[in-house]
Amino acid sequence: MFLSDPNAQEKTYSGQRGEVQWRDPTGNLAVLHVMLEKMQNRLKLLPERQRRLLAYHYGFGMLKANSISKTAAYFHLAERTLRKIEKEALGTLREMMNDGKIGIIK
Repeated sequence: MFLSDPNAQEKTYSGQRGEVQWRDPTGNLAVLHVMLEKMQNRLKLLPERQRRLLAYHYGFGMLKANSISKTAAYFHLAERTLRKIEKEALGTLREMMNDGKIGIIK
């Protein structure tokens, strides 16, 4: 399979005997790109504190994730407090990601 071929598809085999699924790597990359862009747009809608905590802990924009304890120390918070804020932020982000919309929400 050549990546330059727009009609190229790749076979993948699932765990069941004889079952073949077709996979489109270009389509998968396009979907991934749209989902990442959507997540970046939704992150901007979170309150600044939640956004900064998630960005530091998961490495958004920095390419380096940090542990819960390091994140809590950086923001001068107890780990329990950080987990509570993070749980709320991730719940809100999850709801926004499942809103059925692709573009920027204002």
